[in-house]
Amino acid sequence: MNNAAKILIIDDDSTTLNLLETILKDANYEIHKCSNGYEGYEMIKNIHPDLVIADIMMPGINGYELLTKVRSHQDLIL
Repeated sequence: MNNAAKILIIDDDSTTLNLLETILKDANYEIHKCSNGYEGYEMIKNIHPDLVIADIMMPGINGYELLTKVRSHQDLIL
């Protein structure tokens, strides 16, 4: 059983996504990633990550809007 903390990375820049994934996987975290706020919100609902690293400036739902959506659903917050 994997007890590693789940980290979700949300960024529309693939270089940043891949860099953070590499660094955090090397530190033995379970990494999930996506490239926009809409997809990120769905992943938050499905995987309940321990930590979300989100870009602020993304198309569609930006980082601030994503945070507002998550905060409005207390069941998503551990």
